[in-house]
Amino acid sequence: MSYDFDGLTDAFRITGSPGTLGFTSGSLWFYPTDDTLADQVLFSEQNTAGTSGFRVLYGSTSAADKVYFFRAGDTVQAISTVAATLNAWNHVFWSYNVYTSPFKYQISLNGETLQTQNIGVPSGLATTTTVIGRLTLPLGAGSNWFRGRIAELAVWYDVLDTFGDEYQALSKGYSPLCVHPGEPTIGLLNYWPFRKNSNDIVGGRGLTAIGTPTLSEHCRIFNKGRGKLVG
Repeated sequence: MSYDFDGLTDAFRITGSPGTLGFTSGSLWFYPTDDTLADQVLFSEQNTAGTSGFRVLYGSTSAADKVYFFRAGDTVQAISTVAATLNAWNHVFWSYNVYTSPFKYQISLNGETLQTQNIGVPSGLATTTTVIGRLTLPLGAGSNWFRGRIAELAVWYDVLDTFGDEYQALSKGYSPLCVHPGEPTIGLLNYWPFRKNSNDIVGGRGLTAIGTPTLSEHCRIFNKGRGKLVG
């Protein structure tokens, strides 16, 4: 299963302390059902006021249905070259790469070559919440709601592009737990399959529902024993 968001009141917030995940890379599958809404947040890690933080958006109205990743306040962003397909499953991978000089934002939609944007050394960010499906401005309010389904949310503390085709393997339907043949992915921090519930089966972090996200159809994912990544 996946979770279906109505574009009006439905989202999830990460529970526990700290309220942020400290990710370097992330990925998820999304199934957009409306490209007329304002830019729709898929994933956001931010401060209480919503004025600073990292955001992954489905650029429905501003980017011709492409996806992009940036930090609030920056004037640059990494944006996909291809557009997401409406009423279909799409895969997005993003990373904040601090291992290069200069640092980079990186994003890939549906397995395309990583699209990058150079950035300077970031200032410190006191983030307090991670949200799926909307932007919080501030925590008690909301905007940029997503309409459609989200599944297979995962975050890592590495960028994955250093391992060749791992981020592309994810876009082909491999579970984050087996993009290495037969071995768990090194650096996987949290993983919400969204198959039966909102539980995180790696880091143990739960989600608090905002509104009433409902279980829906899941994208096709390969598990151990059902496929082997060669690369």
